[in-house]
Amino acid sequence: MSKTSTLFLCALAFAGATQGSAAERAFSLELGLARPTSDLKEYNNGTTGLALGGAFQVDLGDGHLLRPRISLTRFQETTGYYALSQAALAVDYLYFLEGRAERGFYVDGGLGIASNRYTCSTNPIYAQADERPVFSVGAGYQFNRAWGVEFRASASKFTDRTTVNAVSNVQFLDVLATYRF
Repeated sequence: MSKTSTLFLCALAFAGATQGSAAERAFSLELGLARPTSDLKEYNNGTTGLALGGAFQVDLGDGHLLRPRISLTRFQETTGYYALSQAALAVDYLYFLEGRAERGFYVDGGLGIASNRYTCSTNPIYAQADERPVFSVGAGYQFNRAWGVEFRASASKFTDRTTVNAVSNVQFLDVLATYRF
């Protein structure tokens, strides 16, 4: 991750964190399953992964919410295939269709930096890491102030240095349970 990218994301997160009053801020945790798509599906034989994350949410009013987040997604290695882990630092914008962030349907989009890491126990030469931009779009439903569910699609790239710098897509779909506190 470049220093410029890191500073940009930190500035965005800080700008969002300073908006609104303390009553309009909340921390949240996410836990769920991730399903690989595109090139990633071929790298790990379509194995379902786990997703975990934490976020700082800032309610900007009228259904607008800013969510700096950190997330980790892990796909386990299966025989003859790769394991992949992705750590991402991103900022999401959420819009609640009912105009308030406590309850109801919402849509979101995000931008950040991801560190994608491939490993293969049978061939250590394939252990590689690559930092790239990550984009996400999603939709969810907030049941009450604390509990919600979200569906998120994430997309990034990975440069495979073992095959003449071939660029692969790192795409997956998350189904997440969310808890605010």
